[in-house]
Amino acid sequence: MAPKKLKPSHDASAYRSLLPPANFFGPITLNVESTATEAAKGDTATTATPLTVTVLAVDDAPVAQDDSATVRTLKTVVIDVLANDTDADHDALQAFVYAGPQHGRLCRNDDGTWTYPACRPPTVWPLRAAG
Repeated sequence: MAPKKLKPSHDASAYRSLLPPANFFGPITLNVESTATEAAKGDTATTATPLTVTVLAVDDAPVAQDDSATVRTLKTVVIDVLANDTDADHDALQAFVYAGPQHGRLCRNDDGTWTYPACRPPTVWPLRAAG
């Protein structure tokens, strides 16, 4: 199924180009027609054939949202840092610590959540989502 607003263009060199709309992927079938004119008599002959071009999908980056949690001193909090993150391609998301917390430690659980045992003073650590 071809996109509705597809505009083929060409230049004097006989090259053709096709620019599908943003985020389009899938097959595009074009009907290509060629006409030849005989030099001596001016007779013409035309032939047509379909040309299918497959546009591959691109991998869109995930969208990560800020997360926060509050925990009392010497208590533990479990955080699902991916719960509010999305991926347009529906790829499985993973979170990675790219700099550890200044105080305490951050542990990744088997279910994808993170556990942080509180300590003093409060701490902030950066995470990145990847899909």
